[in-house]
Amino acid sequence: MPTSRSSALASRGSVATAIALALGIALGSAATARAQVPMPRVGVSVAGGGFSGTVRGWYGGLQGRLGVQWSDGFATYVMSQGLVGSIGPDRGSGAVAGSLLDTLMFEATIGEMIQLGGGPGIDFIWGCSSSQHPDVCSSVGPYFSLDARAALRILAFTLSIDVHPMWLAHDAVATWVTLGLGFDF
Repeated sequence: MPTSRSSALASRGSVATAIALALGIALGSAATARAQVPMPRVGVSVAGGGFSGTVRGWYGGLQGRLGVQWSDGFATYVMSQGLVGSIGPDRGSGAVAGSLLDTLMFEATIGEMIQLGGGPGIDFIWGCSSSQHPDVCSSVGPYFSLDARAALRILAFTLSIDVHPMWLAHDAVATWVTLGLGFDF
């Protein structure tokens, strides 16, 4: 007749066996999946948009992406955006400024068409007068930022939207909302 101690040991053994079996099935299926060789990731887009939040204005320019496509579902890359436009506290009162927005992106691809990514960035702004707009143009930078990106990819063509908040001096936040049309290889 089994004792309560032997029943407890048998239960623990059954749980351990079930966990080991589940891990074996999961690891076995991962091991038998086809191996993927990392590939270079290159992209370029024309881009433009406006600001949301405490900063106003419009801008346009280019986006470049360079990195590694680790598998069909995951990539890491640096996205650099060179943009020129108006920046200021009110629409129509902005100074013409150039900006360089650089972000380390981590991206997941769903169904070979939908790309969702994000990451931290370091940004710079030039040509913006700090005497005219001290809350927005206090220095060239660097400024800390984040970027969230969603893209629809059909063959090599890419249609994207980026939301890119950048923390400026004096608690001002410039949130760049950028639409892009380009190519990814």
